[in-house]
Amino acid sequence: MIRIRMNRRLTPVRRCLPFVGILLATMIVPLRSLAEPPEFKTADQRMLYHWGTSIADELANVGASDPRELEWIFRGMSDRVAGKSPPFTAAELSNLTNYLLDRIQKNGVAEQARSVAYVTGKAKEPNAVVTRSGLVYREIAKGKGAQASKTSTVKVAYVGRLRNGWVFDSSRQRGAPLDTALSAVIPCWQEAIPMMKVGGKASITCPPALAYGDGGTHNIPPGSALTFEVDLLGVGK
Repeated sequence: MIRIRMNRRLTPVRRCLPFVGILLATMIVPLRSLAEPPEFKTADQRMLYHWGTSIADELANVGASDPRELEWIFRGMSDRVAGKSPPFTAAELSNLTNYLLDRIQKNGVAEQARSVAYVTGKAKEPNAVVTRSGLVYREIAKGKGAQASKTSTVKVAYVGRLRNGWVFDSSRQRGAPLDTALSAVIPCWQEAIPMMKVGGKASITCPPALAYGDGGTHNIPPGSALTFEVDLLGVGK
């Protein structure tokens, strides 16, 4: 997730198509309390739950978190499960697609403003260092090993979070560290990782311009500031 070279973003409509099946499936099962941890009995349940979290990430891109809006989303899914066609003309569907794109853009502008406040707050944390580019670096544990340069390859373990604490990517969850060239990652990492030494751990907060900007990704809303907790495990040439 921290790589720069990504495929161009698909339109929201095309990006949502792979998720239609699971979206519809969620309507068949009664919703459980969010406070109740899931009890998986089959591999399918695990897969479906994971797919559901991916859908939630997609909805975050348009700022759809209000229960009243989710009601309409579930209504559309329920009707589709029942075999009903959307009650819109071709012209209306085109207008709705444009409206969706406009909403994503507006949500990105609003998120940019929220990100400024978030990064400002991070800069006030104890031992935080703000670089000229605006990233916030806070050392958690001091390393004693080698230090990377911008042309190095590195081995890292990390957790990436949105400003609301949602984990959007984690090598720890995958159970394996990431080996990568620093030239292949987002600008924030290119600047921050060389500030560390092997064995060290740091919190790195990236303003949107040093992360994924106003484009975002499938699970990072446009205009998002990101915070990574990074362990530097190794440095190569």
